[in-house]
Amino acid sequence: MLYTPVASQKSILQADTGAIDLLNRKAWDIRNQNLEKSKTDAMQAIQLAEKSNYVRGLSYSYNVLGHYHKVKGNYDSAEYYYRKSLDIRQKLKEITSTASSYRNIISIYKLRGNMTKALETGQTAIQLLHSKSGDPEAEKEKARIQNNMAAIYMKSGDYSNAIKQAHDAQSTFQKYPDEEGLASVTFNLGNIYEEHKEYTKAITQLNEAAKLYDRLNNHRELAKVFNSLGNVYYNMEQYSVALQNYKKSIEIRNRNGYEDDIKGSLFNIGVIYETLNKPDSAIHYYTLSLKQSERSGNTEGLYEGYRAIGGLMSDQGKYSIAIPYLHKALWLTQKTGALPERLITLGEIGKVFKRSGNKDSALFYTDQYLTLNDSLHESLRSAIELESTIKEQDYKLKISYEKNRSQKYIIAGMSLAIILLLIIFFLIYKSARAKRNMRQLKYALKEQELQSLDAMLEGQEKERKRLSLELHDTIGSILAATKYAFKSMENSLERIVSENKHQYSKINGMLDEAMDSVRRISHDMATGILTEQGIEGALKQLCERFELSGRITITLNTYGLGEKVDSAIELNIYRVIQELLTNIIKHAQAQKVVIQLTKSHKNINLMVEDDGKGFDVKDTAGKGIGLSNINNRVQKLNGSWNIDSVKGKGTTTIIDIPLNTESL
Repeated sequence: MLYTPVASQKSILQADTGAIDLLNRKAWDIRNQNLEKSKTDAMQAIQLAEKSNYVRGLSYSYNVLGHYHKVKGNYDSAEYYYRKSLDIRQKLKEITSTASSYRNIISIYKLRGNMTKALETGQTAIQLLHSKSGDPEAEKEKARIQNNMAAIYMKSGDYSNAIKQAHDAQSTFQKYPDEEGLASVTFNLGNIYEEHKEYTKAITQLNEAAKLYDRLNNHRELAKVFNSLGNVYYNMEQYSVALQNYKKSIEIRNRNGYEDDIKGSLFNIGVIYETLNKPDSAIHYYTLSLKQSERSGNTEGLYEGYRAIGGLMSDQGKYSIAIPYLHKALWLTQKTGALPERLITLGEIGKVFKRSGNKDSALFYTDQYLTLNDSLHESLRSAIELESTIKEQDYKLKISYEKNRSQKYIIAGMSLAIILLLIIFFLIYKSARAKRNMRQLKYALKEQELQSLDAMLEGQEKERKRLSLELHDTIGSILAATKYAFKSMENSLERIVSENKHQYSKINGMLDEAMDSVRRISHDMATGILTEQGIEGALKQLCERFELSGRITITLNTYGLGEKVDSAIELNIYRVIQELLTNIIKHAQAQKVVIQLTKSHKNINLMVEDDGKGFDVKDTAGKGIGLSNINNRVQKLNGSWNIDSVKGKGTTTIIDIPLNTESL
């Protein structure tokens, strides 16, 4: 047996580790061009690393294998290898590479739809990297994690955090140049702009991302960009361009061994065919996409497939088939916490129950939909404000960085920006508090005005009816008698001198005109603006009048009111809405009111929703003239109504009036 000197053994070990590092680097570099070859190189590196006990090399090889299984949709296997890599890196106390392993695990949580776990893992990784603040590699790794978290926040409906994370990542990749990282965050921003419906900005970002990925030869991400471009063009109703981009995405994936990734593009093609009213083709592509998601366990794909098929079945009137699919989709949104998807599904389920005639279930799901919709809109407004603040902050930091190259001045500039933000937030807080106090003062000062308004509205109808009867019964009868008296004189006209004939005709014409005016005024006083402009025009003017107080904003949505409705129904609906608005402005302390008035061939549905302080419905039993008046009017029309109110969460009133009623 030959003896090998220690120095020679060390040289052999170094040669082995060099070969392992080379194989790992090669496997990683070609992962987006030749997935199978990447796996082969990683397996060879593992064999060499195990022989030489090169644990750092093993950690990189496991990372490549994790990526391979993730692309293939084998998420359990992917997580297994990512965690093996994480264990080694934690033992070696390599902070940046440990954070990188956490980032890989985040991607698995996201694909499985577990957004909560993904965000928790991301926060753990960022906290770990704080100890290496200022290190270029650590800062870039932090930016990659922030970019991933931006996508997760967007999926969860938290647009404020999505925009913040994306901008932070973009600033880092510009400060520490990283073309692949910059491509990724550019792609992500394109998707966020699409969510904001800023399609021109989205196309600009996505085209830039496509150029970067093409230059990097990253086929897998390039295919994703084309799929996103298809989504944007679909939203812009440019369906042929959208199909071209989806097909381009599928072509790239099939050509480069990413067949498991085509489920999203297949689904999107189904959406286009559904839009073009080709349900059979749409179901075909939805089913293909759903099967691939079931095979890989892709939660997001499963949700999209269930919801799409359920919605299409509903449109075809197949409610018994639609509801199970939609309930599966809703269950997945509850499991993953994806709020925008949950909003869409609640709306679909409410629509199905309404179409099938299940009024109680329809109202239940509609209420959940409206509550969640308000919450998401508030989040979106905060996101827009935050984006503006971040852009201003970034601009100030860039100016500071250009003037002062040293790290000392950069830190000072950032500190100053933070102090300014704190001052701004403090001033905003004081301003909001002052405005709140002013609103309370105005409320107290206007209490008498509101009481007068209430009295005016309450007595307005009685006064109109009284004046109408007075005009018709008194003045009208006098004019009619006068007209009759003049009429009786016609037989004696021949005896009247010719110059008086003209005067007689003129007076007779004036009487006719006066009687027509009395009839018209009497009619107008009885039905008011409803006769002149119809229920829709009358309600618009009513809303404008209440908005003049400056205390509420009213949104009026009407559907199906093109055909004339019985005047008694219109008048009672008008008075009910008038009563509800009066109650809201007096008691609810609301800022927003939404009125939806919908007419179908069978009934009229009225929904009035406010964001006020709410109340306990049980406490109103037997109390309040306003609610009693509403109840009397609804009962008069053989209708039904319901008030849903929770303290601190506003009030929703829903009224259904049948159109075939005889008791008016």
